[in-house]
Amino acid sequence: MKKSLRVLFLGAGDIAVPSFNWLLDSEHDCVGLVTQPDKRYGRKQKLRALPIKEAAIQAKIPVFQPDSCRDAGFLAQIQKLEADIYVVMAYGQILPVELIEQPSLACINLHASLLPKYRGASCIQAAIKAGDSKTGITVMHVLKELDAGAMIYKKELALNETSTAEQVHDDLAQISPSCLEEVLAQFDQLGTDVPAQEQNPNEVSYIGKLGREDGQINWNQSAIEIDRMIRAYHTWPGTYTSFVDNQGLSKKLKLYPHAQIVKGLNEPAGKIIQSDKESFTVQCGVDNKAIKITGDIQLEGSKKMPVSAFLLGNQLPDFFEK
Repeated sequence: MKKSLRVLFLGAGDIAVPSFNWLLDSEHDCVGLVTQPDKRYGRKQKLRALPIKEAAIQAKIPVFQPDSCRDAGFLAQIQKLEADIYVVMAYGQILPVELIEQPSLACINLHASLLPKYRGASCIQAAIKAGDSKTGITVMHVLKELDAGAMIYKKELALNETSTAEQVHDDLAQISPSCLEEVLAQFDQLGTDVPAQEQNPNEVSYIGKLGREDGQINWNQSAIEIDRMIRAYHTWPGTYTSFVDNQGLSKKLKLYPHAQIVKGLNEPAGKIIQSDKESFTVQCGVDNKAIKITGDIQLEGSKKMPVSAFLLGNQLPDFFEK
């Protein structure tokens, strides 16, 4: 049976794996996978392949792992595949124009936000941190400018007051194959005449990469902002607070979901205003609200554990640094 479209997939992140697996099982011909080079992990620094590469090897699909997708030899290799469509999802490199223009029909990207809001790298975290009621997947044309292409298809995902970035990442991964299926069907039927909507430049926002330092809590903020931050930054970059221990040493304490917003006291921000065997509560700086920590916590140099286990062998400070 003749396959409908010849598709080259470019992806590395776990969020792309369900869409790649769908492509392998579809009526389309996956002619190759472009992914990142294997990385070294653990104390023994053993090389480990990404899950998406393992799926390609199992399916006997050619795998390309260039250090740079601008490499002339690599570009010549994939040009010979004569793909109709390049599908990009969480690949991790900026694509050169020479690559974008290779496929006969289009180079498309599955992006984890409802564009034009949240172009860039940390869009899932940004949506939760902002308190948005929804996020989603946008399938768009790839241009030289980051995430600026015309939008072909969108699918929404509802967010709520308990959504974490880890959960939303996994949920978006699961809805992405249906988005890819819809868009490839359009290209199969209409060729280059697939309709697409240009992004409104007045609605564009950007979010860059996050570093560990972005996860430090400022207790002068409101309780709702801190709660959103704890959920948005789970699992990367994580959220933490600092304190000075009995020996005068500065320590970091990592906080995991979930927290509760409760009534505060007339106390300075960062003060621990209540504790029991299962939780502790920290005063926030706005609206006389506080955050009750009920999830796991982790002292630097120690293992992640429930609050109850932590309190058995550790003493809480009076204040967390702001």
